[in-house]
Amino acid sequence: MGSGTTDDGQRGGHCAGKDAGRPEAACRAALRDLLLISSVPEQGRAPSEAASSRSFFAFKLHQFISGAGHAYATLEPAGQRTVTVDGQLFLPSHPEKRLYPVHFCRECGHEYHPVRLVEEGSQRLVLPRSIDDAPPAADADDPAEGSGDERERFGFVTLHPLGDADFTFDDRDEDYPETWIEYDSGGNPRLKAYYRGARLVKLLVTPDGHVGGGARVWFIPGKFRFCLRCGHTQGGAARDRTRLASLSAEGRSSATTVLVASVLRWMHGDQSGLEQFTRKLLGFTDNRQDAALQAGHFNDFLFVSLVRAGFLGALQVAGERGLRSDEIGAAQQHALGFDRTAPEVRAEWLQEPNLKGFNLQEAEATLRQILAYRVWYDQRRGWRYTNPNLEQLGLVRVEYQGIEALAADEEEFENAHPLLKHASAEVRVNLYRELLDHLRKWMAIKSQVLDSTVLEQIVARSHSRILSPWGIGMDEKARGRAG
Repeated sequence: MGSGTTDDGQRGGHCAGKDAGRPEAACRAALRDLLLISSVPEQGRAPSEAASSRSFFAFKLHQFISGAGHAYATLEPAGQRTVTVDGQLFLPSHPEKRLYPVHFCRECGHEYHPVRLVEEGSQRLVLPRSIDDAPPAADADDPAEGSGDERERFGFVTLHPLGDADFTFDDRDEDYPETWIEYDSGGNPRLKAYYRGARLVKLLVTPDGHVGGGARVWFIPGKFRFCLRCGHTQGGAARDRTRLASLSAEGRSSATTVLVASVLRWMHGDQSGLEQFTRKLLGFTDNRQDAALQAGHFNDFLFVSLVRAGFLGALQVAGERGLRSDEIGAAQQHALGFDRTAPEVRAEWLQEPNLKGFNLQEAEATLRQILAYRVWYDQRRGWRYTNPNLEQLGLVRVEYQGIEALAADEEEFENAHPLLKHASAEVRVNLYRELLDHLRKWMAIKSQVLDSTVLEQIVARSHSRILSPWGIGMDEKARGRAG
C-alpha cells in the first residue's frame, strides 16, 4: 500500500497551478494543507471559549491514500531499463521502447512480464498483456496451454540477469522441477512427455519487442509454473495473479483493515489526546454486500491476529526451551487467559459459562485441541499471501528434536545412497530440515489433532461446547493431515 495524493488531488493541483500561474507542487501542497486544516476542530485552529468543538468538515482518509498500482519496465537489462508506475504502451521519452507490466516471485522477488509471443509475417514480436488476459480456447490437457494457433502464444518473459550468482537456469533438464523429470534406461534425466510443450524458449528481444536481437530473455509458455531463480514451484489451479505478486499485493479489503487497525491503535494510545468517548471511526459503503465483505474481513483479521498473538505469547513464556508440539494447546490456552475461572472469561469461549465437572473438563480439552489445530493450520504453505504467518515473519523458528544426533550417526547411513552416506553431518541436517519443513508446510504431520477420526470428534464437540470464532464453525471445513 502506497500513500499519497489521489489522481483527483494531482489534477486539482495541476489545474490550480495553471490558473494561478504558480508551480504545480506548491498548489498541490496548499490544497492538501487546506483539507487537513479544515478537518481540525475550530478549538484547535483558533482557541477561544466561543470556538466550536466541530471541524469545518470531517477528515476523509481516502483523499490521501492510494494504492501503489502496478510497475512497468522496458525490456532492457537492470541499470539500463526504465521503470515507471504510469501504465502506457510505450515510454513517452522513447516512443520506440515498449513498457511491460512487472510481477514478482513471492519467494525471491525475481521479476516476470506477462506477454504474447506473436508472429507477424516473417517477424516475431513480444507484446505486453495484462496478467488477467486469458488465451484463446485451448486443450485443457496441454501443460503449456497454448492457443492452438502457433502465431500467438501467451506466457511470460524474464530477463536473464547478469552477475546474479543465484540465477543458474540454463534450460538444462535438471533445471526444471523434479516432478517434470524422468530418467531413461541410462539414468539420464529428461522432461516427461507431458511437460515438453512447456519447455522454456531462449530469445533475444529488442526494447521495441522484436525478436532477433537485444537482451537475452526466457519465454515461459502458458501459466507461470516455477521460478527460474529460486526454483519455487507452483501447483493447483490458482490464477497467475495469485501466483505472482504485483507492486500492490493486497486488495481493498486488506488495505482498509490495516488502515483502520492503525487508526484505532493511534486513537487508543497515550499520544492521541482524544477523549475516550470520541475515539470512534466511521466507515461507510454504498451497498450491503461490500459492507458484509469488509465486516467479515475485519473479523477474520482480528481472530487470526489473536490466535497468533496467543501462540507468540506462549513461546515467549517458554523462553529458550521452546514448546514441544504436544504442549502447544495448553500453552496457548494459558497465554490467552482462557484457563481462568472467572465467569466473564469463560463467557468468551464457552457456550455455557456455568459448566462444571466432566463437561467443563471436556470443553477445556476440546479448546486446547482446537488451538493446537489452528497453529498447525496457520503454518500451511502460502495460504495467506497478504498476511504472512509468524514463521514467514521471522518471529518463530521450528526445530526438529534429535535431527543433529541422527545426522551424525554414521551407522544409520551405512547402507544409504552414496550421496547421503558420504555427506557431512551438517549437509544431512540441512537436507532433513528442508524435507521436514516441506512436509510440515503441506500438513503431512503426524499429530493427534490432525488425524481425520480425531478431528471429526473435535468438530462435533466444538459445535456443542465452544463459542465462535474459537470453535470450528458449521461453515468451516476442518482439514486433517495430508497423505
